[in-house]
Amino acid sequence: TARDVCGPMSRRDFLVIGAAGTDQIQSCATMNDIAGKGVPYLSAGVTTNGLTGLRHYFAITLTYAQQASLVLRNAQQQGLGMKKWAVVTSGTNNFKDAREAMESVLKAAKVPYVDIQVDATNDNGIQQRAAATGTQIATGGYDTVFLDTSPGYFIYMSGTASKQGFTGTYTGPGVTMTEVTVAQLVCSATVGVVKANFLAPYPGIDRASQEFKTATGNKYDDIYWSLWGLSQSLESALNASSSLTREGFIASMPGATLANGVYPPTRFNGGHFGGTGVYSQRM
Repeated sequence: TARDVCGPMSRRDFLVIGAAGTDQIQSCATMNDIAGKGVPYLSAGVTTNGLTGLRHYFAITLTYAQQASLVLRNAQQQGLGMKKWAVVTSGTNNFKDAREAMESVLKAAKVPYVDIQVDATNDNGIQQRAAATGTQIATGGYDTVFLDTSPGYFIYMSGTASKQGFTGTYTGPGVTMTEVTVAQLVCSATVGVVKANFLAPYPGIDRASQEFKTATGNKYDDIYWSLWGLSQSLESALNASSSLTREGFIASMPGATLANGVYPPTRFNGGHFGGTGVYSQRM
């Protein structure tokens, strides 16, 4: 379904931006309508699966794998438990690099962990599968759970885990789990307090700038805030282009440094993955 949308966009628009879902971003970036025809494609950093070596693709924030060491550093700074971690990820190739990177970081830090790969397919069985993982989390003696899967899976899983007495903390890379809508649904599905601290490419909505608030007439949410930051990045990218043709844009991007604004700066340094930093967001 993502490709059904991306195909017409690639034929109509100057460039395409992927911003909702790792599998969707990866699928559109590699489809022939985009990859085969030199359509500039920008996205938040997610997977590297099938995206490295693509001349037309650019990630403007850190990928999941690049965030692994920062997830651990943030967990240490926030006082999260280090006795036993669960590494919960979607069991597909699009999450393999994130899973392997996080497990490598934990292994180097001598933090015990258990690998839990899940099927986060959004079908009639997702609630049952997520509930089973929630039970596994609650009964496995974990004090910290690294999470990189769909928000729906997180909602169903954490609800079951909390009802069975899980009091540990969820953590992981950005961006999805920090969204207010996800947080509200997680909190409404849990018993007691749910603790979570995820990374994100932009600061929380409580840090929204006055410029942004004024421009939106004080009618905004965190998605609007993130899109404001994305628009700043896009403006920087267009200004850095040698010419406003697709070929000129693609040729200019590897040498570009984007000042951005809400997002940390993007520096491609001759490559296609330009993220430089993240924010810590606490639920």
